[in-house]
Amino acid sequence: MKPCFLVGLVAFAVMLVDSSALGNYTGLSVKLYTSVNIGGAQRWVYRVYAECSNMNDYVTGVTGVGTTGGLKIENTNAQRTGPGSGFLNIGGNRAPTQAAINSNPSLQWDTFATIGVAIADQGSGSPPSVDETTYQGPSFISGIQLVSNSVTWQVPGPVEQGRVGHWPNKRVLLMQLTVMAGENVRGSVTVFGYNFNGDAFNAPNQMFDSTPQVVSVPPVIVNTLSHQYFYSQFVNQTVISDALTFPCNAGECNGPGFTASIGEGDFIIIRFEAPPGKRFVLLRASTGTQYFFFNAIWQTDVGDTAPLVPQPASFTFENLLGSAPVNTVNRNYVGNNGQLIVTDNEFTFSTTVSFTAVQVKFAVSQNLMHLMRTYHAVSSTATPSFGSYLVVNGQASDVVVMRVAEPCAADITGNFNVNVNDLLSVINSWGNCASPCPPHCSADIAPAGGDCRVNVDDLLAVINGWGACP
Repeated sequence: MKPCFLVGLVAFAVMLVDSSALGNYTGLSVKLYTSVNIGGAQRWVYRVYAECSNMNDYVTGVTGVGTTGGLKIENTNAQRTGPGSGFLNIGGNRAPTQAAINSNPSLQWDTFATIGVAIADQGSGSPPSVDETTYQGPSFISGIQLVSNSVTWQVPGPVEQGRVGHWPNKRVLLMQLTVMAGENVRGSVTVFGYNFNGDAFNAPNQMFDSTPQVVSVPPVIVNTLSHQYFYSQFVNQTVISDALTFPCNAGECNGPGFTASIGEGDFIIIRFEAPPGKRFVLLRASTGTQYFFFNAIWQTDVGDTAPLVPQPASFTFENLLGSAPVNTVNRNYVGNNGQLIVTDNEFTFSTTVSFTAVQVKFAVSQNLMHLMRTYHAVSSTATPSFGSYLVVNGQASDVVVMRVAEPCAADITGNFNVNVNDLLSVINSWGNCASPCPPHCSADIAPAGGDCRVNVDDLLAVINGWGACP
């Protein structure tokens, strides 16, 4: 059995097909080719391609025959919850000629079916450069969808415009689909042709979808951190850390392996979470430079390489108390062959801050085929891999720089230290909590569970809890 998989801005549905029937065709991809303004409306132009593994493979046609439910191509809204505004259909089912484009430039971005060519004059027919694509079926495409068992477009056998290696991008264009900006396209078709050995292939139920999918890596639950203090006389510098190294020992963390299909255009989400009821606390020391960091890797049994440019990432600190740490190192990517997922980031912070989880999100931008891959449990190339460290010039006193802990009841501000800020919170909230209550106001900490008013009981609770949380 040989995998036939769908690739692109997003494609899904992994299929196993008999290699004797399929040859070296590997699947469909859909690309957002360009954005253009036509008649005052911004349009997105998608192109759907056949992907093959040999430069001398040929794609000869697309049909609804053999596809479950028939050929179906549709325009959906931005959320993919309903129909879109409809395909642009200026006229014609096939690629326009250059002369027609010169007369009406918008025709270049029309919706059309093809085998290989985006402009009819790029064909391989006779006389020279004539498009050899023929089209049979209903209009391509009026309205929001085309559903048909009888539609077919094809070339007369293995001709040059259907050969993979004939085109610079090493794929064969099958259709151009133009819709309103922000909207999506998807479909299911049958693709047929010949592999480089001359064997025919017929691949039914080939699906494409331009909607990006989100792949969430199972969250890494960090239960505990190890404390280290090191002073070097040689450089006269102290390094203190509270951190964890992946892979971790039983009970220290939980970051299981998983199986997912990841490809171009997908978004990857990675999360590090404190256990329920606890928080990560970055305790800012009074001196030195302090960092929060995490380096984690999920990999298959197959080796891989890093893309030339890591992907820009966004970060979310959930249930944050204090100022968000500032990102200074951002290195997040999926390996060139999809066998490796890496997140490597570092942050600075100026005051004590706490949060329940940190999440990183980034896109896969390289040309990566969708394929189900199995990734092992979280590991790392860095020791330690998750935590905080403090660097001080000279010999410094030992301090805790990060904790995984439950806040104490009197810590109203959530910095794991009961001090004047909590006292001011009680004073500024004095009186009855706003209605309805519950939920209780944050300064209503006494008696346990609150009584919907802030009074002397809450003031005494802060005084009695004064100092660092245990």
